[in-house]
Amino acid sequence: MEMGSSPRTVEEIFKDYSSRRTAIVRALTQDVDEFYGLCDPEKENLCLYGHPNESWEVTLPAEEVPPELPEPALGINFARDGMNRRDWLSLVAVHSDSWLLSVAFYLGARLNRNESCMIECVVVAVLVLVMFTFSIPIPMLPFCLTSSCDIGICSLFSY
Repeated sequence: MEMGSSPRTVEEIFKDYSSRRTAIVRALTQDVDEFYGLCDPEKENLCLYGHPNESWEVTLPAEEVPPELPEPALGINFARDGMNRRDWLSLVAVHSDSWLLSVAFYLGARLNRNESCMIECVVVAVLVLVMFTFSIPIPMLPFCLTSSCDIGICSLFSY
């Protein structure tokens, strides 16, 4: 998976997270039939990637070791036919949430203490699983929950 230029600021990291999340939500909702078809259990270990341009892709994991970014759950296609479709999609959603958070934390590792609001912004955003399970459009929360966010970065994003 190509990462392109690496987000370096709180704003860029949150935008990256939001865009990847939007892509995954689309794969699991609007494009669910296409996504389901691409996850053929007869294929090798497949992963669901959400990209910063809001596109998604089902493909093999990166070949370079170590990869540029944390990798999503490997082998999402294997359990597809052995589970109820909705349960399988919920499982993919849980793994996708984990991957999205790991990418955001990885990218945020270089932030200084004053920029720690980024973590709060990501954590208060609605998880993919919640959006998928309740099948209702829940927007990302465009604010920080505490006053510890001196730079108020979450208020910059409106969804």
